[in-house]
Amino acid sequence: MNINKWAESILSGHDLRDKILNAPNLRNDKRGPSQKEFRTPARSKEIQFNEKRHPFPNESQLESDHGHAVALHHFANHELLAIEIMALMLLRFQNAPTSFRGGLVKTIHEEQRHLSMYVKRMKDFGYEFGDFPLNGFFWNAAQEIQSIDQYNALMGLTFEQANLDFAIHYRNLFTRMKDTKTASIMDQVLKDEIGHVQFALHWFQKDCNDLWAKYLKNLIPPMSPTRAKGKHFHIDLRKKIGFPSKYIEELQLYSKSKGRAPDLYFFNPGVESELHHQSSLYTSQWLKDFKHDLEDTLFFLSRRDDIVLLEERPSQDFLKNTQAILGYLPEVLVGDLNSPEVQERLLRNICPWGWTPQLLQTSKTLHLSNAAVIPINERALTKSHSKCNAISVLHRLVDELPHDLFPNTFECGHVVSSYGECMRSIENLRQNGHETLILKSPYGTSAGNTLLIEKKDDLNEKWIENILNKHSEIIVEPWLNRINDLSIQIYVDKKIRYLGISQFLTNARGVYQGAIVSPPLKGISKDVISYFLKSKEKDSMVSRIAQFVGGELYKLGYRGPAGIDGYIYKNNSNEIRYKPISEINSRFNFGNINLKLRSLISPGSHATWRIEKKSQKPISKFEVHNGLIRSGLIPTNDFNKATKFMSFLEVTRSQDI
Repeated sequence: MNINKWAESILSGHDLRDKILNAPNLRNDKRGPSQKEFRTPARSKEIQFNEKRHPFPNESQLESDHGHAVALHHFANHELLAIEIMALMLLRFQNAPTSFRGGLVKTIHEEQRHLSMYVKRMKDFGYEFGDFPLNGFFWNAAQEIQSIDQYNALMGLTFEQANLDFAIHYRNLFTRMKDTKTASIMDQVLKDEIGHVQFALHWFQKDCNDLWAKYLKNLIPPMSPTRAKGKHFHIDLRKKIGFPSKYIEELQLYSKSKGRAPDLYFFNPGVESELHHQSSLYTSQWLKDFKHDLEDTLFFLSRRDDIVLLEERPSQDFLKNTQAILGYLPEVLVGDLNSPEVQERLLRNICPWGWTPQLLQTSKTLHLSNAAVIPINERALTKSHSKCNAISVLHRLVDELPHDLFPNTFECGHVVSSYGECMRSIENLRQNGHETLILKSPYGTSAGNTLLIEKKDDLNEKWIENILNKHSEIIVEPWLNRINDLSIQIYVDKKIRYLGISQFLTNARGVYQGAIVSPPLKGISKDVISYFLKSKEKDSMVSRIAQFVGGELYKLGYRGPAGIDGYIYKNNSNEIRYKPISEINSRFNFGNINLKLRSLISPGSHATWRIEKKSQKPISKFEVHNGLIRSGLIPTNDFNKATKFMSFLEVTRSQDI
């Protein structure tokens, strides 16, 4: 039998025995066009493609015979698809070099052996091939292949390269389960797959100066390099096979969604600045530097298969460290929302740091899924960000949820709308024992757009008049003796979700400097914690604050993440009090990042996250136990590209403190 006839018999045969027909001594002659165009391989009813999906079992499910059989069925399905795709390539590339076609025949014989082993092992558990749905994903992915390079890129360097990682993972897993028979099958598959990948690499890298660039060029969309690696990326094995170090590093750090439409995250910390200046054109140099340097922290907001949109791509060192910490990397795009790569992508949602009037308009040009949620309209945007709204909500909260720890009406602060009213409010506060005061614009972050009044000479009439002319309102508050700053994280929707509480660090003027990541309430009076801050209790005051404020934002029309900043302080009688709302941030904030970082910390360790001016490069060195960080110093933005700011996570063991 010649090779073409054998390949046709595989594709036109209906039963499993036709697919695993092993024909020795095949002749590579009588080349000519195939007698039949195979849009789909012929299959009997029992093994036809099926759009239904049967999920792959998790590790606990693999303990059962059923779970074992499902896993083997998935593996067998992939082997059958590989056999049929390779047979199709033999017919499609009949003028390929004889040694290439001979190598393809050898590979098919080995894939047939794998399929037979999987099917036989399934029967040991009481199942037949075809008992579960069979999908045709691999077959569909191969239909556009028009060259040998495209074939090798897809099959050998993507599907089979990923199988190196998967075969090792499941061989080790079945070994731990004492299933030596299945583990032995996986070991044989691994040995053969090493040869298959070497075969593809040999042909693919001929006359090639940049293997990674050639790989990207020949991988047909929507397939991506993400498909070329498994749960654990085995670098040493790839080196042994012959992959160049540069290629291995690029693949290790590459990320792109395998299927679902991704969420797109980007850092635009100038939300309040845009609202304050009533223009998107004004951006201070400080804000430009802050945005550029700390945009990398969004890696700790995004999830696997999401996109992070950056001004500048981080260094490989930063990406490696972040991948080691998170266990994954989101996809990185460089540019802005008008970049073609962004405009052409189907996005499930866009997730900016915060929404602005300009962004609401820009979002209309993006290709968003039907499930996308624009969390606010322009009418409600300015009010939800206004500190005046936060003061109003605070007064309602202390009236409706009275508590001994809450501030009195003077300590809450007031909103004024004229110069005369501002002067009367200042005098009223002073008569009630508050000498140091702070005036705030309705829009500003981290002590920005504020006026601190410690003595009468600090009163700046021009500043007050400018704010009133621009925004018609000013907040007048007493400067309170703050002890601990707290931020409650919520997600606003029809059902308000309380996400957690974090303690953040500020300087003497209230400028944000970082957070105590774990334990979050370290240093707070035990009496206060037991009386007020037991956030695990559904009926705790913290939870009630979250529900109340979330409800107020929902009424305004906002949907999405929000932070409620407040602080513990001592009043003029030296009594502990808690101001539950100093600001409401209807956007992402660093508290969200702190919650994600906390999930990475090992029990028994203390962690602090800080933002500082860039100075000496921190050495990234950390100890991991059971996948969690026990100790170390870890940069959370890329020092190499930062100009002014650096952020880092410092983790210490309890006994080291």
